[in-house]
Amino acid sequence: MNNIIKYSKKLQKKAKFLKSLYFILSKENKKNFLFLVVVSIASSFINIIGIGLTIPFLEIISKPEELLANLQRYSFLSLLQLNQNSLLILMCIAYVLINIIALSTRIYCNNFALNLSSAIGTQLATDSLSQILKKPYIWHKQSNSSDVLSLITNNVEQTQGVILSLTLVVPSSTLVLLIAFSLILIDPINTAVISFLLIIYYVYVLSYTSIRAKKNGVIRVKEYAKVVNYAQEFTSLIKELILQDSFDFNIKNYRNAVFNFRSAIADNKKLQSNPKIIIEYLFIIILLLTSTISYFLNPSASSLAIQGTFLISLARIIQPLQQIFSAFNGLFANDSALVSVLEAVGSKTYDAHSISSKHKGKDYGHFGTNKSPNLIELNNVSFKYSQDPDDSYQLRNINFRIRLGESVAFIGKTGSGKSTCLDIIMGLLKPTSGNVQFKGNDIYASVEATKRWQNSFSHIAQDFCLNDASIMDNISNFQDIHKANFNDILLASKLSEIHAYIEALPDSYDTRVGERGSMLSGGQRQRISLARAIFRARDIMFLDEATSAMDRDTELKIIQNLKRLNYTLLAITHSRSILPYFDKIVLFSDGTILDVGTYSELTIQHPGLLNT
Repeated sequence: MNNIIKYSKKLQKKAKFLKSLYFILSKENKKNFLFLVVVSIASSFINIIGIGLTIPFLEIISKPEELLANLQRYSFLSLLQLNQNSLLILMCIAYVLINIIALSTRIYCNNFALNLSSAIGTQLATDSLSQILKKPYIWHKQSNSSDVLSLITNNVEQTQGVILSLTLVVPSSTLVLLIAFSLILIDPINTAVISFLLIIYYVYVLSYTSIRAKKNGVIRVKEYAKVVNYAQEFTSLIKELILQDSFDFNIKNYRNAVFNFRSAIADNKKLQSNPKIIIEYLFIIILLLTSTISYFLNPSASSLAIQGTFLISLARIIQPLQQIFSAFNGLFANDSALVSVLEAVGSKTYDAHSISSKHKGKDYGHFGTNKSPNLIELNNVSFKYSQDPDDSYQLRNINFRIRLGESVAFIGKTGSGKSTCLDIIMGLLKPTSGNVQFKGNDIYASVEATKRWQNSFSHIAQDFCLNDASIMDNISNFQDIHKANFNDILLASKLSEIHAYIEALPDSYDTRVGERGSMLSGGQRQRISLARAIFRARDIMFLDEATSAMDRDTELKIIQNLKRLNYTLLAITHSRSILPYFDKIVLFSDGTILDVGTYSELTIQHPGLLNT
């Protein structure tokens, strides 16, 4: 009894969870789910009619004279002048037709449920990824990409499996209830006994397997994230793996993760399939016992027909019962994945520096009249990743100004705060204190302000990844290119010093670059990413080690090209050769600004630091 109470509480908790899952479904999926419920009920009634015809069908086989006499009492049937053979043929045709209809409706419900679960799975995967992409940049910095990939692949797949099971529960539950009700009318004693035994059996099995299934579900999610992480590391570190000949060690770790992942899946499948095997044999034993007892109590032909119907009904009920059991077992087995998907899909991001779907593709316009002579201002900006007062600051009291058309280089040792400062200026990391202003307006004042600012500049990262597409698509960001646009692409390529190389390729701008630009060198990838930024036609450009993989001459030409176009440049660089071309240099040290000045000024004041 305690197990039953404990398990009922678990089911109540799952019911609340499923209610939350239902409310995040799209209107179309909700409508289709309700349609499935209605069709399933209709299908179950048709199946019951088919089972109900079993009694007269078996009676006409066992004792046709008595049934024929009873039917002749009805005047409209007596006009048909049926004999035993014609009645048998008629009943056989009716029995076959109704079962064909019942079979067709069940197949239709099954296929509709499969399609619905696929649609819901697609929605959950898309919504999960969409919500993840809208999370603040700081969340992405602190998250593991393998966990994200695991969520939108394995966890969503597990959730879809549960949804499929639950959609099949609708027709299965309806059929089981109607069959049980019909059997009560046919043989109440045997139905009560068998129902009691089945309830006790399934409650015991579910209470026994739920904890183990939930544990396996946690292992599955955890180990799959490891599998993805190892696979990512293998592809990104393939050169090192080959040179160091460290395949065996890495493959061993991968194998252990895969083994644990698949063992958890196998164990949960055992928990679902073994009870089915057991119940099939128990059904046979119970059916034989009840049939034998009923025969000795009442060996009449009518009793035999009723028992035959009873046997067919119980045989028909095995599959839907097992589907119901599998669905509830799956709720526990996939609990960890379900929770993660629901949290991802149901999460809302309200931070001013987050990206909201309602702003996607929106024209944010301009900030209006500049309230300040400066284009960009940082006022007493400090930042740390955590809210813990004992944690140290990555940046402290940062103050400087940038005017329109000015080029500024950020330099300093690794970990001095250059990248963090650039991320704050770009609207990715909200300052812990202080403010960042563009044209005199706080860029973090609202989501609209942040997006308006981010729509005003281009950014080129050191490790920029290209799409596995053509060079033209990568530069244009998959825009529909017309002649005028292609001229812009040519201009952007020439300014980024990549046009000559592209023209020499057999397929020119239609050349595919490979996964993440694997067919190109580091310097070529950087120049294509720079061409994309120029093609975007923004007056402000952020360069985060964007020329680090280029030779000195190419690097100098590109900086000179950008200066000639009067871009406002903010660049992180460790290249001393290009520093003289910047109007201003900001020297960082231990999260603070050590000094600001021109190259000649800082060379005198800090002769050794410009080599950092």
